[in-house]
Amino acid sequence: MARKNARTAPERNATAGGDGGVDFAVEIRPLTAEHVSAAYPLAHLYAPGLGLEQWRAQVESANGQGGGLLAQSMNGSVVGLCLYRIVWTLKAGRTLITDDLIVAGMPGQRKLSELLVRGIEQTAAERDCGAIQINCETPATWLVGVVRGEGYKRCAWRFCKAAPA
Repeated sequence: MARKNARTAPERNATAGGDGGVDFAVEIRPLTAEHVSAAYPLAHLYAPGLGLEQWRAQVESANGQGGGLLAQSMNGSVVGLCLYRIVWTLKAGRTLITDDLIVAGMPGQRKLSELLVRGIEQTAAERDCGAIQINCETPATWLVGVVRGEGYKRCAWRFCKAAPA
């Protein structure tokens, strides 16, 4: 698959809001070991059975295969995050895949999602990926609008089942 020309890289510092919410400044930055504890409450809201040590292990594993991004407000609160991995596929070559795009349920969540998606795109360009895949189990209507607005389209079926014990 031919790689499209990358857009101008988005700023990692931006203002969220504008969709009926209060404007506030956030920074999109890599999720590193020093941010794991600060990001845990949001990850735990998304996956209530997730313990802190499991979360630490998940972030460490993600950083070995790809990485993570977080949206952090200027007061230090983590208001969005995603983990990603980079794989090679037959059709697209190097592909950045995220299965967990998490945004705090608050005014401005649509804009936060846009900022995270742009951070994902910038990361994919920096990591020389030819494609990006964002997987959502049950995407909120606003998230579907965000990814479609950024040029994404539904591209595949995904079948899931719990592994036999």
